Amino acid sequence: SKLWRINRILLGGSRMTRVKVTQWDVMTPLFAFLAANILILSLWTGLSPLEWTRTISANDEFGRTIESKGACTSDASAPYIASLGFVDLGLLAFAVYQAYRARNISTEFAESEYVAKALGVSLLVCC
Repeated sequence: SKLWRINRILLGGSRMTRVKVTQWDVMTPLFAFLAANILILSLWTGLSPLEWTRTISANDEFGRTIESKGACTSDASAPYIASLGFVDLGLLAFAVYQAYRARNISTEFAESEYVAKALGVSLLVCC
């Protein structure tokens, strides 16, 4: 949101117009993406909740369990995971686009290099 604000101010100033950016202008996209994530996760929890399943992977000679593996599973998790991926990768793409637009701004105002590195790490974590 910082890059969006800087882009809006500096690129709007190049058209010789007065640009005013309020706190709500910056917080609106944040709340929109947060609400989208909360909605998707709430629907997933309500309609297809995760269930813990454990499978026995090893027994000793007396038939006692010595090793087991467990995981949370859901019957229909694919649409929710795809929706979360679409929303979150869309936000990441928007941030990359804003960093690209701010690449030529003076270093006094822009931190595009550091933001690009942070976004690169975020992309690595997603994949």
